[in-house]
Amino acid sequence: LTMTFAHLEMLCIQWTATPPCNWFQDQKTLNHVWKSLLDELRKGRLTAATEIVDSTGVNVTFPLSIGLLQGYVQEQMISAGFVPTGWAQPVLTIANLAGFRGDEAKQQQVRAILDRYCVLPSSPGKEAWSGVKTWSLYGTCVGQQSVGLSSSYHSKHLEGFGIAPFSKGVDGFINEATVLGQDLFGRFTVNQAMDIWTGYRQKWDEMAISAFLGIFSSFFAWQLDAVPVQVGYRAGLKALVVGNLYDPACSYTWSNHMRESLPDSVMIVWQGVGHCLSQGGDYPGSGMKPCLDRLARYWRTGELPVDGFTCRVEKPVPLGNWSLEMQTS
Repeated sequence: LTMTFAHLEMLCIQWTATPPCNWFQDQKTLNHVWKSLLDELRKGRLTAATEIVDSTGVNVTFPLSIGLLQGYVQEQMISAGFVPTGWAQPVLTIANLAGFRGDEAKQQQVRAILDRYCVLPSSPGKEAWSGVKTWSLYGTCVGQQSVGLSSSYHSKHLEGFGIAPFSKGVDGFINEATVLGQDLFGRFTVNQAMDIWTGYRQKWDEMAISAFLGIFSSFFAWQLDAVPVQVGYRAGLKALVVGNLYDPACSYTWSNHMRESLPDSVMIVWQGVGHCLSQGGDYPGSGMKPCLDRLARYWRTGELPVDGFTCRVEKPVPLGNWSLEMQTS
């Protein structure tokens, strides 16, 4: 994730003639703005007004946190794997919070992030609490991950089967926590967990620390005993491993480890950004089509491409010429 964000900073200097990168003269400027935002967050200065009114009749404000901003920007970078808009959205988020588009856009951006994570899950038939904005109503951030319950969404695919046509999302994170809690051995006391976090904090910056904390805190004291995954090399499996150089969710290093553990497999590489390799993320000049073609052929016939085949990007990742009306992301 840290490497991916650094790549975003380097890419932005290629788009300084168009929004949203036109607010940043060079890589150093964007990095400086990001560090300044983190400092503002530590001081509790990026806030949004709640529905709570104090004794003087003024609405109490609720502060945005570093972790919430990191998660939001990471999600936006991940989505580039599924939509052909590149990374303009996370840069726009940073520009909004820095106040480049005015105070109203800044306030709207803070509210958009709080509305993403500090809201109870949507659940049909549970009107008393469904979709409640806890940050605004109660002055605390309680969301889907806090209660271990994902929102339900209407699904046309489930209509006509005699069941409620609703499907669950994954933002409650209980599915990931369950799998990790079973796969990974080792349970820690709170003091031990804090020591691990302290050591991690000394090595990595805020972007990596927030991601680590979000994962580790969900299963470090998982109550059930683990059923560890057996690691090691597995021969005879002719798998096709696909790795993106700049995937903010699954490191390219992990792709390499998978290739190492499957000695009879083949790995292809796309030089692009976003999570996964999908047709939806095929922006003009992405260069991913040869990889998509080889992936489709593998599914149809089992034919493996040349090991190490690389799909090279033909144009810079979209960070400018924003196709939609500039608004809060």
